[in-house]
Amino acid sequence: MPKTTGLIEAQARSTAEKVAIAKAAGAQEVIGYRGTDTAAAVPELTGGTGADPIVDVDFGANRRVNAAAIAANGVIGNIVVDIG
Repeated sequence: MPKTTGLIEAQARSTAEKVAIAKAAGAQEVIGYRGTDTAAAVPELTGGTGADPIVDVDFGANRRVNAAAIAANGVIGNIVVDIG
């Protein structure tokens, strides 16, 4: 879907193995966040505009990165999963 709408799909993954899996599954851009400054990488991928939307599964842990990576007036969606 992102390619047909002109969107850039970027994912952040923790390990090289997870980066490889995401790329093999067709992700356009994958950032290995343990070895890359994600807050700097996202504006670089978007030509300086920032991400919109951001879909996050750990908002509290990623608030600094999200604040740096979000586009002006962008939207951040948080996915909450109740495992208990």
